[in-house]
Amino acid sequence: MAIRLVLLWRASRAFRAYNEKGDLALLERAIESLRRALAVTPQQDLTIRASMASLMGQVLQARFDHEGALADINEAILALRFAVSVSGWKEPSHVHGLGSALRARFERAGQPSDIKHAIEAGRDALAAAGPHHRHRALYQTDLARSLAARHSATGWQSDLDEAIALSEHAMRSLPSANPDRAYALCNLAFMLHCRYKRTGEPADLENAIRIGRQALSALGTRARDRPWMLSNLGVALLSRSRVAAHSADLDEAVSLQREAIRGGDYDALIHLANLAVTLLTRHERIGSLPDLEESIAISRRVIAVNRHPSTLAASRSLGLALLARFAQHRRLSDVTEALDVWRRALAETAPGHPSRAALFSNLSITLQIAYEHTGHPPHLEGALRTARAAVLRFPKDHPDYATALSTLGVALHLRFEDTHRTADLDRSIVAGHLAVALSGSEHADYAGRLSNLGHRLSARFGLQAKRTDFDRAIRCFRLAAGLRGAPPGHRVTAARGWGLTAYRAGRPDLAAAGYVKAVALLPELAWLGLDRATREHHLATNAGLARDAAAALVATARSRQAVEYLEAGRAIIWTQALHLRGDLDALAERAPGLAARLSEIRSALEQPGRHHA
Repeated sequence: MAIRLVLLWRASRAFRAYNEKGDLALLERAIESLRRALAVTPQQDLTIRASMASLMGQVLQARFDHEGALADINEAILALRFAVSVSGWKEPSHVHGLGSALRARFERAGQPSDIKHAIEAGRDALAAAGPHHRHRALYQTDLARSLAARHSATGWQSDLDEAIALSEHAMRSLPSANPDRAYALCNLAFMLHCRYKRTGEPADLENAIRIGRQALSALGTRARDRPWMLSNLGVALLSRSRVAAHSADLDEAVSLQREAIRGGDYDALIHLANLAVTLLTRHERIGSLPDLEESIAISRRVIAVNRHPSTLAASRSLGLALLARFAQHRRLSDVTEALDVWRRALAETAPGHPSRAALFSNLSITLQIAYEHTGHPPHLEGALRTARAAVLRFPKDHPDYATALSTLGVALHLRFEDTHRTADLDRSIVAGHLAVALSGSEHADYAGRLSNLGHRLSARFGLQAKRTDFDRAIRCFRLAAGLRGAPPGHRVTAARGWGLTAYRAGRPDLAAAGYVKAVALLPELAWLGLDRATREHHLATNAGLARDAAAALVATARSRQAVEYLEAGRAIIWTQALHLRGDLDALAERAPGLAARLSEIRSALEQPGRHHA
């Protein structure tokens, strides 16, 4: 009896210490003590053995969370089922523990019956606890997590709404000093962000970020939960950076994900997948090639751990990053690998999973690129088929519905270029108009979608010579080129389209304005915070801009200006070298603090309307 009590005391103490410090050795100590305690407890002492089994289930689940071994979570569920079978509803903590373990296994293995039973156990635990139980808020929070997990797999909005209501109630009922408050806050922030991704409601995103920061402040010494909270806040900031083009949010998101990874547990792979997505987004924003290469390497590392919950997110990130690298280097092997990534992800995703819509859209984009560079007709037909599948699967009020429409519009335009059927061009313009209308002027892709629409209107003007198409095309290009918060590459493309469309229409005055705008944007495209290779790549890609600007200026009898713009386009790299005598890489080697400060200043300057003295 005395030995058993000592062993139980050691196990409980080690587990409490693990929850505070996150040290795996403490878990091993708790498991060893519990196994020894069970060995000295008679089989007929069912109540005592049930309590031990319940604690064993919690400890094994913690090790599963840390290492990801299915054997641990399977044993945990068996132990907790035994505890529930002995105590029934008398011990709601046993029922709650079983629900938590079943959810953890569902998130790893994806078995629908596990999440169904997890939700049932969560409801049973709440019913057994009653309205005044001291752990009621914790039970509400865990039931909310199970409902959110089912929402992620099925897209059922009612589950997410109930999860948010439960989380809000739990948060309100916990005093600020309660150690479970940080967990409840982070849970609520995560679910508000989930709802934002489904509805696009800005208030949900802002509240997710605000509450996520509160959760970190309330955390105290519970180091075990810190990586999860850091990563969730980083993902929410990434979402805001995509909508409002705030580079400071993007840089903070990268830093938060890097810090989360240092937690070193099994969830570090999820944080790695989040970092890969964030780095890819920063590459898309500022054109940093090192960010792109790191994103690809990280995604491959995560995918190599087969059937981890983060594999789908890493697959999406890898596919998009490979397409971004193809845009830089034009290696078809990147497109081929991206096609394999999307097809494998679709094959491994259940037919009703909400992620399939985005996977179809991404596969369509990749097939379009493959068709453009191979001319293989099945690629084009596949692109149209998968684009339509994406549009049909996204609810019309989903934030990504505009992306699916944009993708379908591009595919239709490609077929128009192949067959010259004006019906395809007309449909692509309708899809483009809808995508622009649904995006909103602060969306990170707004400039790109405006530019795409401008190019299609320009193509129809070339066929039918309707002045309205010309005017609308120029308006799209001008608006996109003037969006200060948009990625510089999108703005340069739009300004170039503006110049080319006007020049072909016999309007050299308008053409000159477009090309001059494009040349003026080149320093932003190749700004000094990028490494030298990236800057030179961007300038080489747009090498003809100064020549086109000069030709348009000559056509409007402005020869002196034409010479100036020829020189301006050629001299950007040399001007940078003269001003700073070296690029950011050299600065980082000699004065890393100054290099970091330069990046901070760049982030602040790129935030429209949020400049501070």
